[in-house]
Amino acid sequence: MKREGGEEEEIKALRPSERNLYAIILRGKKSDKKVHLFDFSDYLFQEKFEAQLSDFAEFETFPDLSEGSTLRVIFAENSFGKNKFADPTRFDFIKRKEQYDESILETIPDLEECLTILTYEELRAKFYEIEEEDDDEEEEEKPKAKSKKIGKPAPVEDEEEDEDEDEDEDEDEDEDEDEAIELGEQIEACDDIDELLEIIDDNPDVFKADKKALKKITKLKKLKAAMFEILEDEVEEEEEEEEEEAPKPKRKRK
Repeated sequence: MKREGGEEEEIKALRPSERNLYAIILRGKKSDKKVHLFDFSDYLFQEKFEAQLSDFAEFETFPDLSEGSTLRVIFAENSFGKNKFADPTRFDFIKRKEQYDESILETIPDLEECLTILTYEELRAKFYEIEEEDDDEEEEEKPKAKSKKIGKPAPVEDEEEDEDEDEDEDEDEDEDEDEAIELGEQIEACDDIDELLEIIDDNPDVFKADKKALKKITKLKKLKAAMFEILEDEVEEEEEEEEEEAPKPKRKRK
């Protein structure tokens, strides 16, 4: 897109970004104490989290079920261009009021299985907004083959008439081919432009059907006209030269 002069904003929107998927339980008065999936940019969340808390002792153990801590995150509203987004500005570790039992692991989904990995063809179809038809729908739309009814056999006379017509058409085609071959031989043997134009005039239907031949004929006629003009000029020049070169009659002395 950059080589073809695409806009910078469109190119940036197509660049891939690293993201992280977390299984979390929200805490607070409005918490439903259920497991939720939290998807966020690696640059905006994980890198800031590690930069602020990697030096704390709780950093290594905070996800632990029996000895871990609660992570508190403060977000601020930020914007990039016309888009607004939640920007994490502060991270803190808070001591849990109660720890978790191992049974909670049964309610946490496998994060890798939560992701749908699309093939290149599927991604291409989504990018270009190509509608894909299901195979089942295509099979339903296909018309069912109709059973052919066996009718009465055609009379023998009709078949004979068809054969006669085919034979007549074949004979006409053979005659046309013979005429074309003969005409081609005449053209190849022709060395004079006048004879060639006579052949063209005698067979107008053949050459009118071919546009390329018509163009060549027009050029030939123009060439012939130009040749006549040149010949006439040469004849006139020769006559003038003969007149100039002719000796003047001498007067006899009396």
